[in-house]
Amino acid sequence: METIFKQLILKNAISEVRVLSNAVKEFCEENSLSDDVTHDIKLALEEIFSNIVFYGFLDHDEHQILISFSFKNDTLALEVNDDGIPFNPLESKAFDPEIPLEERETGGMGIHIALGLVDEIEYFRKQNKNFLVMKKNNIL
Repeated sequence: METIFKQLILKNAISEVRVLSNAVKEFCEENSLSDDVTHDIKLALEEIFSNIVFYGFLDHDEHQILISFSFKNDTLALEVNDDGIPFNPLESKAFDPEIPLEERETGGMGIHIALGLVDEIEYFRKQNKNFLVMKKNNIL
C-alpha cells in the first residue's frame, strides 16, 4: 500500500485549532476513515496543539507548529513538531481523575486525554525541536 502523506504548518495561535480540525476532517474523509478514528485523532491533536500554544513558548513571538499525517498499512501516524521549550508529555505528571476537582493541580488532563486516544507514542528532541509521534493502529 502506498503511503498517503499530508503536512500542515500552523502558527502558535489558538485560533489555528479550527484550521487543524478542518485538516483532520478532510484527511480522514479523503482516506475513508471512520467517524470514531476521526474523532480520536482530532481530539488528540487539538489537545497536544493547545498545550503547545499555551505552554510551549517563553516569548510572545510567532512560531510554527508542523503537523504531519501519514497513513500506510492500516496505521495512521501523526507527527507534531515545534521549536518550543523541551517538553516530553510521556514524562509529565500523571493525571488522576480520582482526585476531586477542587484538589487537582491545573493542567495535565489534555495530555491524559490525547495519549489515551492513540496506540503508540514516541517523543524525542532533535535540533532544538520537540517531536511527538502518535500512531493509531488497525484503523480500517
